[in-house]
Amino acid sequence: MPKVRLILGCGYLGSALLDQLAPTPGRIIVTSRSAQRLAALTASGRAEGLVLETATLGPAQLASVREGGDAVEAWCLFTPSALAEISVRERLFTALDALPLERAVLVSSTGIYGAAAGGEVSAETLPHLSGPREQGLADIEQSWRHLPGACIVRMAGLYGPGRVIGTSMVREGRVIPGRASAWLNLIHQRDAADLLLTVAASTQAASVEVGSDGKPMRRHEYYGVLADLLGAPAPRFESQDEGDAGKRVNPASSWRRLAWCPRFTSYREGLRDALGLPAISQ
Repeated sequence: MPKVRLILGCGYLGSALLDQLAPTPGRIIVTSRSAQRLAALTASGRAEGLVLETATLGPAQLASVREGGDAVEAWCLFTPSALAEISVRERLFTALDALPLERAVLVSSTGIYGAAAGGEVSAETLPHLSGPREQGLADIEQSWRHLPGACIVRMAGLYGPGRVIGTSMVREGRVIPGRASAWLNLIHQRDAADLLLTVAASTQAASVEVGSDGKPMRRHEYYGVLADLLGAPAPRFESQDEGDAGKRVNPASSWRRLAWCPRFTSYREGLRDALGLPAISQ
């Protein structure tokens, strides 16, 4: 029997997820607080749209999802700030509990490991709750675990067409804030969407997985390559201080469990795609 696919908070990542879901059978329902955005997302007729505000969310707002009684796969792409209030989370989980959930995938962030976690982190690494941001992510994750079929995907920095980190700063020759030597962990938008689909379909997925291209790079490396691709001057940084370089995300255990790997295995290939440049011939 076809499933109902529900994308909560269909923004940049959600639009890529919708593109990959579109050829599959069954209902697809996307939510946004913007009616204008929903009109664009549903223009093809493949998806249904629901205007949804987290502040007023309740079971009644998701009542139409239950029509037909089919099993529901849900992806929650709301920003951490949208779920920061306990009352908002309670309303969301009450509404989701009323659905015949088969799988409930929450997109979280590798930021939960903390900027000063040090060394390498993976899906098995315990969060490093060094500040309010990390604690807020942990609170959201802990609440999510109570849903049927719950799984959490901690995503690294997201980039892709229309969203390339640091483009304006590099083009304008501005000094880039932060340390040049700090680690940067990324995943391409389309790979992130494909990973979310894989997690939802997998019987081997752990309760926590990580999303990353598996190729951490120093910030000066990333910005140097970006400057070359843009034909811009070499980047300048606020600090060259080595200090604590932060964390490197290793997704190898997640890839093994899910039998999955990204299409863009490093930011060098992904940036060319994101900027609309031809791929380098192998």
